[in-house]
Amino acid sequence: MTNGGSGYFDGSGDYLRVTTATALQLSNSVAWTIEGWIYTTTVSPSVQFVLDAYKGGSPFNGYAIRLNTSTLQFYDGTTYTNIGTGLTANQWYHFAVSYEGSGTTARVFLNGNQQGSAFTIGSNMNNTSDPLNIGSDEVGTTNFSGWMSSLRLVKGTAVYTAAFTPPTAPWIS
Repeated sequence: MTNGGSGYFDGSGDYLRVTTATALQLSNSVAWTIEGWIYTTTVSPSVQFVLDAYKGGSPFNGYAIRLNTSTLQFYDGTTYTNIGTGLTANQWYHFAVSYEGSGTTARVFLNGNQQGSAFTIGSNMNNTSDPLNIGSDEVGTTNFSGWMSSLRLVKGTAVYTAAFTPPTAPWIS
């Protein structure tokens, strides 16, 4: 089911799984950006994964973006950082996580506005053994409910380093 170029996830087991690939492995030594649009139909259950590329066992290496009740969060293999709080159901939100490749140069954005200060990325981001899941966690049980559009991972570039106007049309390859 689609809505203007978006994909619908019903929250009960449908998700996309992309096999492990070097292009999807992120680290704290190379610049990258993750961004996309989400429209959740509910802020409950309390946790819904937008995307997940981390190992489901200690150590929890990898990265993820999840909605935790009404807070969108980014996981860097060590810590969850809030992308935005007070999100409500039935509204589109653009999110971005942008990393410049060294030091405390990671930033999170909601609807084009930087949230908080730049922060340090954890050293546990690189996950070489697990797939990227879109719409669920690593075991396929904590699912997203709603629409997603224009998810993209840009490796090698921090696309956003300051406030910006979110794109209003799908990316063209």
